[in-house]
Amino acid sequence: MSRKGKGREGRRERTAGGQDGSFRLGRQTDSPPAKRETPLPAGAEGNAASSTGGFRGLVERIDFVRYRRVYYLITLAFLVFGGIALAWRGLNLGVDFTSGTRIEVKVGKEFTDEEVYGLLKDHPPSLVERVGVGESTSLVLRYKRVLSQEEVERVRELLSRHFGGDLTPTVSTIDPLVGRELARNAVYSTLLAALGIVLYMTIRFEYRMALAGIASIFSVVGIVVGLIALLQVEVDVTFITAILTIVGYAISDTVIVFDRIRENRQLREPRDAEGYISLVNASIRQVFVRSVNTVLTVLFASLALLVLGGPGLYTFALTLTLGLFFGAYASLATASQLWLDWILWDLRRGRLRPARA
Repeated sequence: MSRKGKGREGRRERTAGGQDGSFRLGRQTDSPPAKRETPLPAGAEGNAASSTGGFRGLVERIDFVRYRRVYYLITLAFLVFGGIALAWRGLNLGVDFTSGTRIEVKVGKEFTDEEVYGLLKDHPPSLVERVGVGESTSLVLRYKRVLSQEEVERVRELLSRHFGGDLTPTVSTIDPLVGRELARNAVYSTLLAALGIVLYMTIRFEYRMALAGIASIFSVVGIVVGLIALLQVEVDVTFITAILTIVGYAISDTVIVFDRIRENRQLREPRDAEGYISLVNASIRQVFVRSVNTVLTVLFASLALLVLGGPGLYTFALTLTLGLFFGAYASLATASQLWLDWILWDLRRGRLRPARA
């Protein structure tokens, strides 16, 4: 065989070798077959991302499920501590929930709380608020008792003499029966919201997730109410608004976690207890950064209200700030962990059949 013929034969052999996955020297005419993608099983996404650095990489290395007993003890400690504070000191109910008088006067200039308290030392209000700015500034006085007509007139004279002009106050009196009705309606609205949450989560997820979610939400409400009682912050209608807002944010965070658990469970049903533990761990890791970023965004706004909002918004801002923090904690460390323990308990008792291999 000539040297030219051997060269052609060698090129054919090398070209054929490329079809077996090795190198190829000839011109490629056909594109390689497309790879078929299969969905990742639960936890595979978290394991793949564990090699990344930074905060996300740190999250991927945390075993959230391992310390769930510690989470329960922390929650229980706050609940017991708050319950003791509530039984010992009680809530500092404001005029909205007790009998009292509210006086609002347009003064048209800036003032300080110390200035007003010094002016009204013979008729000291329980709370001084500022509404508006500049020429639209109004002074709001709250008393935890019903003022007589003579006392209201005396307050008006002192304010008119101090701020100038003949001020005309707007006086409103709250009857004790009205205060009790407001408190009763506040409890009913919270319970109604809880019932709606249970029904929604039962329809969208399952009854275990619904009851675990509502238990975590009630723990958040209990902790916040206990801390407010300990701090003796005056409770008004804005407190109820903050509580309902907390319930909404807490259930939103919980739904995000449960929704990811459901999605991962649909990709691959766990076969045993270890599979469910890996499922919950992977789901929390995948939504942790998103949940933290969402809560921090709202938390910055509530902190701004707490610092700059003034006395009128102090109760609302403080309650909301505490609720956002403990609500985010409960969605990651309480709700999903309660669901997992319930699942493991049903597995041990044979009420839940594991998936077949």
